[in-house]
Amino acid sequence: MQNMNIILVVILLGGWLGGKITQRIGLPAILGMLLFGIAVGAPIRSGAPGIFWELDPMIRSAALVIILLRSGLGIRKAALARSGKSALLLAVIPCLAEGSALTLLFYYVWGFELFSAGTAGFLLSAVSPAVVVPSMLNLMEHGYGRANEVPTTVLTGASGDDVLAITLCTLFMQLASGAVSTEEINITAILLRIPASIIGAV
Repeated sequence: MQNMNIILVVILLGGWLGGKITQRIGLPAILGMLLFGIAVGAPIRSGAPGIFWELDPMIRSAALVIILLRSGLGIRKAALARSGKSALLLAVIPCLAEGSALTLLFYYVWGFELFSAGTAGFLLSAVSPAVVVPSMLNLMEHGYGRANEVPTTVLTGASGDDVLAITLCTLFMQLASGAVSTEEINITAILLRIPASIIGAV
């Protein structure tokens, strides 16, 4: 348990320091965090106790929840009302266009199975909240894009984009693994789940 505590402190403190260093030289903080993670990944992997890997999914989910909470708390209700339509289109159109294009690319060019191609396509089509959210919050703090509510639109659209991509990626993953057969698919339920997921994200 003591090793577990030390590893968590190293990850948190090292990531924070890495972000501060890259910010000082004019680069995004996320780059420093990523470089630190790559540098310590191998030593931590070999020395981490078994419980660390059992907690790994929960830690990653908690990190995503924190990022999306930061996004939600940075959105003003009045601004969201003005940019609602644009945010909805931004959440749906790029995700479906990118995911569909990648699915076709994986299927026809690289010879993936259809459901595996769909899984990979919508996995890659999701935007990175770890990059988008801090960037947009930084723009809001400095007052950029406030006239047209650009940061609010992007924050809301990015959250909806992630939910839509995760929904479709999970569906294709279940089909690829055989957890759900094509006969069991309810197209109406899937079509209703997509807007419901986006509204829930908003």
